[in-house]
Amino acid sequence: MTTQQLPGITMRDVSATPIVADAPSSHRGRLFRKYLLLILSLVTIALLASGAIGIYFSYQENRAALGSVQHEKALAAASRIEQYIIGIEQQLKYAALPQLGAGEVELRRIEFLKLLRQVPEITDIAQVNGAGREQVLVSRLGMDNFNSGKDRSQEPAFQGARRGQAWFGPVYFRKETEPYLTIALRSNSDDGPVTIADVNLKFIWDVVSRIKIGEKGKAYVVDANGYLVADPDIGLVLRKTYLGALPHVVATEKGKAEEEAIVSTDLSGTQVLTSVAFIEPLRWRVFVEQPVAEVYGKLNASILRTGLLLLAGLVLSALGALALARGMVRPIRTLDEGARRIGAGDLERQIEVRTGDELEGLADQFNRMTSKLRESYAGLERKVDERTHELQNSLDQQTAISEILRIISGSPTDVQPVLQAVTERAAHLCDAPYARMLLVDGDKLRPVAEYSVDASAASASVPLDRTSVSGRAVIDRKTVHIPDIAPIVDSEFSGAKVNVERLGIRTALAVPLMREGGAYGTLFLFRREARVFSQDQVALVETFARQAAIAISNVSLFNETREALEQQTAISEILRVISGSPGDVRPMLHAVAERALALCDAQESGIFLAEGERLRFAVGVGSMSIPDKNASFPLTRTLVVGRSIIDRRTIHHADILPLIESEYPDAREPQQRYGFRALLAVPLMREDRAIGSIALWRVQPQPFTDKQVALVKTFADQAALAIENVRLFNETKEALEQQQAISEILRVTS
Repeated sequence: MTTQQLPGITMRDVSATPIVADAPSSHRGRLFRKYLLLILSLVTIALLASGAIGIYFSYQENRAALGSVQHEKALAAASRIEQYIIGIEQQLKYAALPQLGAGEVELRRIEFLKLLRQVPEITDIAQVNGAGREQVLVSRLGMDNFNSGKDRSQEPAFQGARRGQAWFGPVYFRKETEPYLTIALRSNSDDGPVTIADVNLKFIWDVVSRIKIGEKGKAYVVDANGYLVADPDIGLVLRKTYLGALPHVVATEKGKAEEEAIVSTDLSGTQVLTSVAFIEPLRWRVFVEQPVAEVYGKLNASILRTGLLLLAGLVLSALGALALARGMVRPIRTLDEGARRIGAGDLERQIEVRTGDELEGLADQFNRMTSKLRESYAGLERKVDERTHELQNSLDQQTAISEILRIISGSPTDVQPVLQAVTERAAHLCDAPYARMLLVDGDKLRPVAEYSVDASAASASVPLDRTSVSGRAVIDRKTVHIPDIAPIVDSEFSGAKVNVERLGIRTALAVPLMREGGAYGTLFLFRREARVFSQDQVALVETFARQAAIAISNVSLFNETREALEQQTAISEILRVISGSPGDVRPMLHAVAERALALCDAQESGIFLAEGERLRFAVGVGSMSIPDKNASFPLTRTLVVGRSIIDRRTIHHADILPLIESEYPDAREPQQRYGFRALLAVPLMREDRAIGSIALWRVQPQPFTDKQVALVKTFADQAALAIENVRLFNETKEALEQQQAISEILRVTS
C-alpha cells in the first residue's frame, strides 16, 4: 500500500481503503484553536467597528431627515391653508365682477346672496364705491343695507385695496371668541369700487383637522400677533389662545426660521419637534408639531434593534468561526459527499474544495465530469422541451383553428362571434396584449372586434390611408410587420402617431382580410416592447385573417340569399293575395304594406291613393298608428307623400326633421305627434301617372338601403298593377251585369 503525505492529510490508495482524514490530535487541536481565535477576533473587531460607526452616522442622518420631513409637512399644511384662503378670494372675485344694467345694486345684492350660500365662511360682504360710500351690505348676522351711503373711506380695507391685488387685513376676534379676517378687492381701476368681506376663520378647523401628523401631532396657525387662528382643538381658538410666548413662536417672529425643525415645548409643557412655514400674504405662521417621544421613538427603537442585531451577529460569528475551523480540516468529506451525489444522479451541485493541492485537483476533475454529464443531459432535455413546445404550439393553433371553424359553422348569419373569436385567439397565441379587427367602411376602417388586457386601448376608427399601419395593410393588400415603429412613426406612419404614443406601441403587425380584388379589412396586433412576431406567429395570424375573410364572405352570401328568398317569398305572397281577391284591392294593399314593413325594418308603412285633389289613406301597418284609416289630406308638395305623387319620383330622407320648416311645413304636426325621422315614399306609377304612394317611417334618423328602396319600388309596381287590374275587373264585371240586365229586360218584353 502506497501513501502520499500532505500537511494534516494522509492519502491512501483507493484500492485499499476509503479516503479518510488522518492527523495527530495535538496538531489538529492546535490548528483548530488558531483558526478559531483568528477568525473570531477579526469578525468581532469588524462587527463592533462597523456597527458603532453605522449607528453614529445613522443617528445623525435620521435626525436630519426627520427634521426635513417635518418641514415638508409644515410646507404642505401651509399650502393647503393658503389654497383654502385663495379659494375664498376667487369666489369673492367672481361676485365682485362688474354688473351691467340699470338695476346694478339689486344684481349686486343677488350675487352677494349667492356668494353667502356658496361660501359659508363669509359672514358680511359689502360694496363701497370709489368715494368710500357704502352701496350694498349683505350680512348673515344683521340686516341688509342698500344705498346707505355710510362713509367707509377711512377703513384700512378701503385704503389698502389695490386693483388686481387682494388686501388681507389682520386677524381680529369678534366678541373675543371667533377669529375673523377682512378681505378687500378693488375693481376696474385704482379709484374704482371696493368689495369688502369679513371671513369667519373658525371654518379653517375643518382643514387643519384633516392634516394628520403622526398619531399625536397636529398642525395649527398663528397670526402675526401670536394668537391662535386655527387648531384641531376648536376650543383653543374660541378662547383666543395666545401662543406668542412659546419658544418656537418667538423664534419665528422675524419672519424666518433658523432651522428646518427645532425641539420646543407646547402649551402643556410637552417636548415637541416643531417646524414652521409662512403664508406671506396673510403674515401667518403654520406650525407642525409632534411629540419628541413619538418622532424619535422609531429612531431609538432602530438603534436598540441595531445593538441587538450586533450582539446576535457576534454570537453567530462565534458559531460560524467554530464551524469554519472544523470545516477547514475536512476536505475529504466534501469529496466523499460529492461522489455520492454524482452516483445518485445529482449533477447540479459543484464540489468546492479550496486546499490548493491534489484534493482540489481531484474536486475539479469531478466538477468537469459532472459538467459534461450535465451538458449532455441538458442538450437532451432542451431538444425534448423544444419538440414539446413545438407540438404544444401546433396543438394550440389547431385547436384555435378548429374552434373558429366551429363558430363559423354555428353562426352562418352573424359574423361578429367569428371576428371576436379570431381576435382573441390571435392575441393569446401570439403573446400580444392587444388585438383588433377592423373592416372597411367608406374612407375609414371601423373596429368590429377587440381584445385587450387593460382598458387603456379604447376602440376608434382609423383612416384608410398609408399613414396608418392597418390602412397600409389594406391598401397594399399585404402583411405589414414592423419590428419597432417608434423610430419611423414620424416619417412613415404619421397618422398612427397619436395611438403609438398613447398606447406605447413598439412592435406592430397588420394582416389584411383578403378577398378577390381587394380586402375586407385588417387584423391588427401590437406589443409594447420591441419584440418581433415569429414567422410561425405571422403565418398563424394570416391563417386567422383568411378564415375571417371567408366567414365574412359566407355570411354576406348567406344573408344576400336569405334576403333574396324573403323578397321572392313576399312577392309570391303578394301575387297570391292579388289572385285571391281580383275584385278587392284592400287585401292586396294590406299585404304590400305588411311585407314592406317586415323587410325594410321600419316602424310604420302605409299606402296613400290619389283621388282628385285629395290624398286618401288606404291602408297602414305598424306600431305608430299613422293615421286614422279614413283620413284624407290635400294633395300637395308640402307633404312627402304628396310630393312623390306630384313629382312622380321616389322621395327618401334619412332625417326629415331639418327639412320640416323649409320643405315640408304641412308635415310638422304629424312629425311632432308620431316622432318619425327617416321617411321613404315611392309613387304607384301607371302609364306615366301616379295613382298613389307607398310610404315607410322610422323613428331613428337612419337611411334605407339601396336594396330596401329597390324592393319598395317593386312592391309599388305590383300594387299599381293590382289596383289597375281590380279597376278593370270591376269595370268588366259591371259591364257584364249591365248586359245581363239588358238581356233579361229584352227577354221579358218579348
